[in-house]
Amino acid sequence: MPQPLAFAISPLERAVAVGAVTSTSARLWFRAPSSGPYTLLLRREGGRAQRLALPCAPRPGADGTCAFTLPGDVPGAPALRPDTPYSFELGSAGERLGEGRFHTAPDAHPPERLAFGLVSCHQPFDPHGRVREDARAVLRAAQEAYARAGVRFVLWTGDQLYADQPERLSLYAPAYFAPRAPAGRARLQACTAAEVRRLYQARYREFWALPELQALQAQFPGYPMLDDHDVVNNWGSDPAHAGPGWRSVRQGALAAYRDYQGSRVGSARASGSLHYAFDWGPVGLFVLDLRTGRRVEREGEEGGGRVLAPRQLSALARWLAARASAPALFVVAGVPPVFLPRWAATLIGRVARTKPNEGADRWSHRHFVRERDALLRLLHAHQRAHPRQRLVLLSGDVHVGSALALRWPDAPPSYQLTSSALTNAPRELLGPLVARSAPHVHRLLRVDGGARPVRVRVDPLPGAAARGRNPYGGLNFGLVEVDLREPAQARVSLRLLAAGRGGAPRAVFESGPL
Repeated sequence: MPQPLAFAISPLERAVAVGAVTSTSARLWFRAPSSGPYTLLLRREGGRAQRLALPCAPRPGADGTCAFTLPGDVPGAPALRPDTPYSFELGSAGERLGEGRFHTAPDAHPPERLAFGLVSCHQPFDPHGRVREDARAVLRAAQEAYARAGVRFVLWTGDQLYADQPERLSLYAPAYFAPRAPAGRARLQACTAAEVRRLYQARYREFWALPELQALQAQFPGYPMLDDHDVVNNWGSDPAHAGPGWRSVRQGALAAYRDYQGSRVGSARASGSLHYAFDWGPVGLFVLDLRTGRRVEREGEEGGGRVLAPRQLSALARWLAARASAPALFVVAGVPPVFLPRWAATLIGRVARTKPNEGADRWSHRHFVRERDALLRLLHAHQRAHPRQRLVLLSGDVHVGSALALRWPDAPPSYQLTSSALTNAPRELLGPLVARSAPHVHRLLRVDGGARPVRVRVDPLPGAAARGRNPYGGLNFGLVEVDLREPAQARVSLRLLAAGRGGAPRAVFESGPL
């Protein structure tokens, strides 16, 4: 008898998580199977616990999820102190929803050190829907390593959900979709936006049901951004994705994203770019949205597509200018701007059998290369104008970890750290082969779009002795450390870690201070 097409895991019912944190506020998120009332038990380290009633309730259609900000949304909540650890517990109608913790950001007195995490690509299932043990192991290793390093927050840079993997259990696979389909719907694209939203919400409850993942989200403030698989593979790189046949999928998938992810950082608006920025003491981070504005407008033409929403690059330029005195700035781009050289992306785009394919989704593809060059020219101009500032790109998506130096001809180097995949172990051979070879192939990059081209040398960082596996093709998670003891000359260290023997975290790459 054939096995039923289903995930071998009980769907998530209740959970808590921490989102955006400032020096005086914290955004908390929960999912509850009941409608309340809800209570919050809040404790400052070394202080007494305070029980508070929550006036908030899940929005209609939000699948029991709710996000609120402390202290503003909670009557009677105490003011939060800067640079202070807190713990909390959420409950509903006598049952415990979960517990978590957070550390508020510093205020005018910057810390000597900042550490934060970098992850992407969570797909923990084997082809039959069973949770793989290596996925559980790397999640436990990340929790241990981040706690040991004093990580203050984690950047979730995309693909926290896979709507289309494993292939047999894809929402786009007819045999899997049929028993879950709303009445009269033969495929996902025929559903209404509300129906798509419910199907994606159910998908979140399955992908996020692992206790190890819940622990990471509850114990470290998380800053998410969606990528393609949060909707469908290579979302936006097929001209059809901008058409009416995909409109309900787009609306429903993005609504579910806001329910489960975007609401944690306040990205709950129904339209417009999802990009955002935040500061942690003197360090600034800008999180780019590479999907909601991506489209191919003139297929086959040089510059015939766009990656960034129209006003997003201008917003980044203003943000960079406003932080000229910051010791270190990080720009989060879920898909690495520096990956495949143009000729490779074009070749893959022509010969691959699937459409859209991995070549067509890269920044260096002819559709998007002008957008890549505009972004890199902006970063180059900023680095040249502020040579003492550390400027780092942070990425995921490509199922390989790597650390690169972008050596400008007339400015100090900028850097790019990529961490991927957290739990998704690819089964095909071509993708990992391309990903692992890319940092060694793409050694000289030409950036066009100005009065003259800028030629950038791309060097994989050598790494410390015995910890120099760059690129690294196994499951991994990133750790970024910023030494702020000399604010005028911050030092940034980039690390990639994996689960070692016995599950303990082990460093596979360490850059040393940059």
